[in-house]
Amino acid sequence: MYSKLTSFAVCAWLVASPGAGLCDTITITPTIHSLDSLALMTGMVFDGTSIWVADINKQVVRLNANYAIAQHFHLDGDIGALAPGSGHTIYVTDPKTLWQISRDGGAVKKIPALGMNNCNQEGIAADGPFVWVVNACEVDNGSTNSVFSSLLLRINPQTGERNLVTLATIGSGSNLLLINQGKVWVNGDDCSVVDANTLEFKTFKPSATAWVGPMAANTQKVFLSAEGPDPGPQFVIAFDPATLTETARTTLDLPLENITADDQNVVAFAENRIYVLSASDLTLQRVINIDSSLIQTHAQAMFIHNGDILVGDDELGAGIPNRILLFHDWRPTATSAAAPK
Repeated sequence: MYSKLTSFAVCAWLVASPGAGLCDTITITPTIHSLDSLALMTGMVFDGTSIWVADINKQVVRLNANYAIAQHFHLDGDIGALAPGSGHTIYVTDPKTLWQISRDGGAVKKIPALGMNNCNQEGIAADGPFVWVVNACEVDNGSTNSVFSSLLLRINPQTGERNLVTLATIGSGSNLLLINQGKVWVNGDDCSVVDANTLEFKTFKPSATAWVGPMAANTQKVFLSAEGPDPGPQFVIAFDPATLTETARTTLDLPLENITADDQNVVAFAENRIYVLSASDLTLQRVINIDSSLIQTHAQAMFIHNGDILVGDDELGAGIPNRILLFHDWRPTATSAAAPK
């Protein structure tokens, strides 16, 4: 647990950085729901009604309101990602295959995906009639070091129609997708934004960054986490999704594992620490230290659920199973959230 002096230093350092305002520091002990019957968690999503979890043992489960397993599916593949679709369906990928799972009937349907030997399916998202899968494709450049290009596959699961978009230049493969206001955002060395209907896209690199990581959005903005040159600073950057213009940025002091957002706050998760930022201008409002009795935490998944910050914390060995962490009473008070005049 951090001392008051250390906690003050965290806020003071961040207040000195661009985009930071007044903040306070608190320690929270989350409510823990163990998922010890699952192996290493590979994904967690909320479909508007239920939470779904995938693990490395080819399992997908649906949880009930008490975070206990209500449905269980076993798939023939090494599950890497999952995404909620329309009509109570969940889409699941392994490196080569896409499945559609019906929550209501329990039916599992296999859908042809890209299936290229040198391309592994990474991130997945679904919205409207389409499912989107980003593929990190290894490219032979005559070097002993692997380099990748990113291919974005659009699938209509009703008709089987598939369209392919070649995205990033040679570099590191993309592994995450975000859909917002009719556009698909893809991370990587650069950030690519694809029109969901026309498949036209723009690629850009936020200034002073080397890699774009986890992304989040609310009704007005898209938020990117990014890192500078290694070893370098960690950023949360806000963009206007209509113009792709950067509107705000803040610098944080620890590597970021995940971010989420609603119309009030952007929440950024680092190991054993959570940063709470204003969604309007990314001013730092609160630093949450996670109770040290948890030893170590990791945000495989994170979203705001029923007013709490919900973290899907995958197993870390040493007797620590997969678990859901719920952080209550995390929002800043009006006093701590006020920015200086």
